[in-house]
Amino acid sequence: MADFFTKIGSAVTEAANKASQNVKDLSDQNKLNNEIGTLRAKKEKLLRDMGQLVYNFIKKGGESPNYNAIISQMDEIDARIEELEKKIAVIKGNGLCPCCNAVIAPGDIFCPNCGFRVGQP
Repeated sequence: MADFFTKIGSAVTEAANKASQNVKDLSDQNKLNNEIGTLRAKKEKLLRDMGQLVYNFIKKGGESPNYNAIISQMDEIDARIEELEKKIAVIKGNGLCPCCNAVIAPGDIFCPNCGFRVGQP
């Protein structure tokens, strides 16, 4: 009889731990998605700023503006978004290719990006 209650206690503990991990994973995903949203809003503002520069240049003429700083900022934002999306993919149970760092779905044998063998058939 004691063995029965021990098994029940273990099952309840395991279920509670799994539920706790699921809540943590959802919270982490939410934080990452919020950061992605903030970064996308910043990129949209940069695009508007660049559009304003282009408009002013075409309208008023003069010396061509230097867009490199804005483009560099957008590239950094894109890289950070990609990094955050990969973190979300890992939380959801996907893996990352050891060769190119692309997202690998469970059960994939080859990386869909570079073709590196990541699993067994």
